[in-house]
Amino acid sequence: MGSNEHFESAVNPLLEGLMRYCLYLSPSRWEAEDLFQDTLLKLLSYFRSHEPPALNKALLATTARHLWIDRHRKRERLGLMIPIEEAELVQRGADYTELRALVEWLAAHLSYKQMRMLLLAEIHRFTYQEIAEEMECTVPSVKMVLHRSKRLLRDARDEQACLKERLPEVELWTSELMSCGAAGR
Repeated sequence: MGSNEHFESAVNPLLEGLMRYCLYLSPSRWEAEDLFQDTLLKLLSYFRSHEPPALNKALLATTARHLWIDRHRKRERLGLMIPIEEAELVQRGADYTELRALVEWLAAHLSYKQMRMLLLAEIHRFTYQEIAEEMECTVPSVKMVLHRSKRLLRDARDEQACLKERLPEVELWTSELMSCGAAGR
């Protein structure tokens, strides 16, 4: 069983490389730091309970990669409907205009039934059974509606991101049309 001091002295020279690797795997610095800490915690718990392994770059990278893959698979299974920042706004009592904009965006992409089920599941944390009873339908239909709703929202979010990338072009075209209109008078 390894001691904390032994673990710390063995892992210290590898920390910078591990952080670079976590940044490489993750889309944001915040997620990279979270992955970095999870990797160290996982290795420390293993280090404490087993015969200390030889800590090297390969072991740290493999552990980080496996944790990242596990996280990615878990997210896919859960099928997150909205970015966590927006979900936190709802939970903390957001500004009315921000909350209203979010609800309008949801209403623009989902039917009443989809939106109601999604809010019951994601905001009120109802179980599939509770939603089925509330909406007077079966559990499999609840699962299907929620899955489709989340997919619709992901697709809408991706489409919106694609449109944002084209904003400079839209600005250019708008300017050209405005100048043609002024010249044509």
